[in-house]
Amino acid sequence: MNLTTFYSLCLQGDITSAIELLEATSPKTPEEDTLLEKYKKRFYGEEMIGIEISDPWIRDAIHIYHNYFHDVLMKKLHEYKAEEELAKRLSSFLEESFSSAEDAEIALKKEFEVRGYYFLGGVTPPYRGPYIWKTQEKLTYDVVLPNETQTITVYHMKDFLMESWLSYVTLEHKGAGGWANESGVFCNYDRYKDDLESNQYVISFLKHEAQHFNDYLHYPILESKDLEYRAKLVELIYYDNHEVLEKFLIQAKDDPQFPHPKAAYEVIKGLSRKVHQQNYNNHMEEWKAIDYNIISSYALELHQENTMLLNEQKTSF
Repeated sequence: MNLTTFYSLCLQGDITSAIELLEATSPKTPEEDTLLEKYKKRFYGEEMIGIEISDPWIRDAIHIYHNYFHDVLMKKLHEYKAEEELAKRLSSFLEESFSSAEDAEIALKKEFEVRGYYFLGGVTPPYRGPYIWKTQEKLTYDVVLPNETQTITVYHMKDFLMESWLSYVTLEHKGAGGWANESGVFCNYDRYKDDLESNQYVISFLKHEAQHFNDYLHYPILESKDLEYRAKLVELIYYDNHEVLEKFLIQAKDDPQFPHPKAAYEVIKGLSRKVHQQNYNNHMEEWKAIDYNIISSYALELHQENTMLLNEQKTSF
């Protein structure tokens, strides 16, 4: 079985389908047998996940989020109800009444900082879940993008305790490579440290996140799915092979709740019209038959068309 497809289902929040796919795989490799056992233990078992840290307060805080992840990913509660329950649990834990999980996370951030950790709360669409790490290093890069060179401040984050629901749902195998906001670009260093010259770091992280940062400056009201659409096109522009295109084909899903899969879907849809003269082509063998330089040039066209549209919308207000 292609585990890329398995993890893609997990990252779309569809744990049931992912486990069913793994169960239906026959014969299974030893890796697949082990993976299935671990997934059943995490999502169908009763035992709390072990957290290797001596501070019991931190362990308890993280377990509260694990319970929330379990509620939303296993569809025990609707996501809005699950967040209400999360707010109640955090209020009890912090011994203070909060009207929302967002308010509770402001208090959590302060407490984690006292204990020597960085804490970023909020939502990684569509679910809530913090990023918690111990140390970070500040660097500066000049990143070439299709429209201009963008200077960015990059923070290499290290020694994570938690990487939101993306890590939880993939048994810590996958997760966010980083993110950008108005302060700069934040990099999950452990995911790239082995090769900072790789396409994964230089293109899929630096250029992708630099495009986000640039868009925050020029188009501050863009939705997540639109930000991801533009950043994924940048990846396709600068890659020199079909690797990232194949990743987007597997990841793609026409569901606006999940910005990354939705953006991948729109990218493939746009390229399908230009390359294959079809509304949507998801056959990888047909994409691989196309010279990658052609795909890259059409990705640039889509990026330029989108930029022109955004500029026109800006001037119309």
